[in-house]
Amino acid sequence: MEVFWGTLPELEFLKYLLAKSLVLEKIIIHPPQKTDAEKKLKILKDILRLCRASPRAEIIYLDPEEG
Repeated sequence: MEVFWGTLPELEFLKYLLAKSLVLEKIIIHPPQKTDAEKKLKILKDILRLCRASPRAEIIYLDPEEG
């Protein structure tokens, strides 16, 4: 997902994908470049709370400031 702001519609879409994708192996989240640390932490917490249908589903959060 490119430029993931963590809005409710985005979280609902991600929740749906994770809940319905039985063979999902990887999803990559790209937050916006100008996201402060507090907002990044909130996004990560919200994402980690979501249930996954696939036991192998890996969520990769690519912080633009780290690479």
